[in-house]
Amino acid sequence: MRSESKESEELLRAVGALVRDSRRHRGLTQKQLAKLADVDRSFIIGIEKGKRNVSMDVIDRLARSCGFKVEITFLPAFPPDADDSQPD
Repeated sequence: MRSESKESEELLRAVGALVRDSRRHRGLTQKQLAKLADVDRSFIIGIEKGKRNVSMDVIDRLARSCGFKVEITFLPAFPPDADDSQPD
């Protein structure tokens, strides 16, 4: 795996934990989830360990296979500056 930033590594681990928790909530094995999402079991293992970067398509298939939908929220990484409060 190429060198990732600390934030990227944390995000991969968080996604992996969500996939694992969602799979377990549905009562699926890694093999069953892999079959439902049309990916290899080794890919599921890598995702759950936070070692695999995953496309949005795969995230959507994994979520749907577990009975969930994907919603994306972007949160500000830094507090807004006072100068940024005025529209351009």
